[in-house]
Amino acid sequence: MDRAALSRIAEACRLGVDLDVDDRVELAIALEAWLSGASGDLDQAFGVARRRGQRANRTIAAAQLRDDLLRACAEQHYSGLSRRQQAVAIAQAGTRYTASAWRIDRLNSAMPVSYAGTPTEAFWRILSAGASVPRQRRLVAILAERAASSGDFIAQNAV
Repeated sequence: MDRAALSRIAEACRLGVDLDVDDRVELAIALEAWLSGASGDLDQAFGVARRRGQRANRTIAAAQLRDDLLRACAEQHYSGLSRRQQAVAIAQAGTRYTASAWRIDRLNSAMPVSYAGTPTEAFWRILSAGASVPRQRRLVAILAERAASSGDFIAQNAV
């Protein structure tokens, strides 16, 4: 079983949709392997155990969420700026939030309502997922990934 299959199964479960036969069989085999002790842990049973030097599944998921939130933040709140200017603005705001309000906010399980629809919402969600707000240089690369995936030549080359 791979990540794509696990994502498909999770989405079907979340939506209450029946699993297709292949996914049901794979899920049953993995669960039985784990329950019987034939595999050491859930990661091994589901075929997503990491090898030496690989990042943990949670770390990968947190980084993907972080990148998606940062791209959305740039589009929603800094769309009139170049990619580099977006990165500077996001890095400054993220650093400011991390050093100040996050120190209190991290103690609460729910995001303050006042953050909804603001850049701070993205920072709160990123930090709550266990990721960090990256520095400007990494932000430029993350925002460039958005442009590259959109296929927009002008956006890809705007810096």
